[in-house]
Amino acid sequence: MTAAALQKFNPARYASLNWANPRPLSDPENCTSLVSIIQGDSSRTTENGLIWDIFSQIAAWARSNDIIKPIDRTQCVYGYGYSQSGFDLQTYIDAVHPLAKQANGNPIFDGFLIVAGFNSPAPSINALHRLPALGPGR
Repeated sequence: MTAAALQKFNPARYASLNWANPRPLSDPENCTSLVSIIQGDSSRTTENGLIWDIFSQIAAWARSNDIIKPIDRTQCVYGYGYSQSGFDLQTYIDAVHPLAKQANGNPIFDGFLIVAGFNSPAPSINALHRLPALGPGR
């Protein structure tokens, strides 16, 4: 889901949300050909690669000692995906999860559950880079 979609869903809550591409449109590094499985999901003005950081940051927050979090004691953190989020989660598992570590070196997630996804060409990791070679099962 894009920042614009969240702002349309709840303008007050998501007013400050911003996934702007840090590269100006005139920058030659700003891609002119975007790969997207969802029409309008990516544009040269946005950076959809932030979603991968968001997944990791939510898991780190759930593991934290922060007073404001969903439950008091987090024993395990699992990633869950259904439909489009299942497809995104598979991309995360293949490309980001091996790199996302806790301070002690352990993986940020303990496991994953993908209930429903779909099989199509792998999406880009961000506006500029394609997904690396996929592991077994893909």
